[in-house]
Amino acid sequence: MKACDYLWTMGIWQNSPSSVAIAKSHQGLQKEFKICLPNLQSSDIIGSPYAIYDYKPNSLICDSFDQLAEFHETLRSAGKKLILDFVPNHLAIDSPWIDSIPDAFLERSKEYFNPKLTSQTQSSFFDKNHFLHSFGKYFAHGRDPYFDGWTDTIQFDFSSEETLDLHRTFLNTLSKYCDGLRCDMAMLPLSDVFERTHGKKSLPFYWEEMIRSTKDLHPDFIFIAEVYWNMESRLQEMGFDLTYDKDLYDHLKHKNSNNLIYHLNADSNYVSKSLHFLENHDEPRSNSVFFRDSIHFFALLAFLPGGLLIHEGQKEGYMKRIPVQLITAPHEEIDSAIHEFYGRAFLRIQDRNSEDLSFQEIPASIYDQPQGISIFSKLLESNSAENLKSELLIFNPNHFPVAGRIHPSQEWIDKYFPKGNFRFLDLVNNQIFSQDRKEVIEHGIYFRLEGFHSHWLVVPG
Repeated sequence: MKACDYLWTMGIWQNSPSSVAIAKSHQGLQKEFKICLPNLQSSDIIGSPYAIYDYKPNSLICDSFDQLAEFHETLRSAGKKLILDFVPNHLAIDSPWIDSIPDAFLERSKEYFNPKLTSQTQSSFFDKNHFLHSFGKYFAHGRDPYFDGWTDTIQFDFSSEETLDLHRTFLNTLSKYCDGLRCDMAMLPLSDVFERTHGKKSLPFYWEEMIRSTKDLHPDFIFIAEVYWNMESRLQEMGFDLTYDKDLYDHLKHKNSNNLIYHLNADSNYVSKSLHFLENHDEPRSNSVFFRDSIHFFALLAFLPGGLLIHEGQKEGYMKRIPVQLITAPHEEIDSAIHEFYGRAFLRIQDRNSEDLSFQEIPASIYDQPQGISIFSKLLESNSAENLKSELLIFNPNHFPVAGRIHPSQEWIDKYFPKGNFRFLDLVNNQIFSQDRKEVIEHGIYFRLEGFHSHWLVVPG
């Protein structure tokens, strides 16, 4: 299977009329919408795809499960796989499931007390985080422990068996039409998180049960966790195939060299189950945060085991983040330098055979720098008999220029450069990177890189 073969479609489930109405009247969201779309129209707003009305296809995208199955099969015939969203924490406040199974949702009780709040603030807390349903009960909005509730959502009650039964029903249906699920805010159902947020103990082993029951039916099905707060390892241990690598994103964003170097040298099993990214629908556009550094950072991510998330519009270098409640994208000019780089990068990534890839660090020596300074050098090989290829990454994770040499093995040299000088194509700048053969054998491959810059060197072949 080649890299980048999974398509994650957002907003495929039925959207909520109440979420649409809230988005159209929310002053804060209106300001955000108009930054993205100065000529905002009411028809541009379709509500949040994470306030799901029901797990049935959204008519804006397809009319039925049969059409979704046809789309899934079309992707499979093209060698692609489909990822869909699952939101375990909540549904929309107007979902029909509230009437059908009210005990699956978190009702406000007189015994409820949040220890972080004083008695004087309890009343306002309930106003922000609870709502009166049409049949006369107060329910909690979906939320995490650090912010007020999402006012277009209703919180599932993870202490209720009805919740688990309903979620098994959802997953049994969804898994028939896709190859994996991206699970939104996947840490919220965890027992300690749920109790910290809502003051109520939940049933244990939620994710273990959901993942096991799904993979019993579909062994190759994958689960991807959007997860934060240093809970990634816990969810990997519970069975998630990939977890968001937000720490790496933050280290790159803040150019924190020490944390970045430590993270890049993390346990290989952890890294291989991480989903690396420079942007997604929650984060600003990478070109607006990293600018030209985004090219070097993407080169780094392309040499890490695990998953690589590429967001729509990233390769064009777009600058405006589109709020999830909007269906209309703004017009933007393509950044030609970014676009051309991603064209080169995608051709290379798609030419890899992920089942035959091997990653290994290359020893390096550094000139005239204080003790403890390091660079990140990685060698990647595709070892199938019909696809013998190799790439080198040299990345400087420091704020200052670093010069030195990397030292590939004699075996690697004999395999890829049996004679003649060393000539690579550097995908970062689309230039030839040439080195004298005798000098490389005796001293190694020379490099000099500015801070947070890289060489992505492709061996001809």
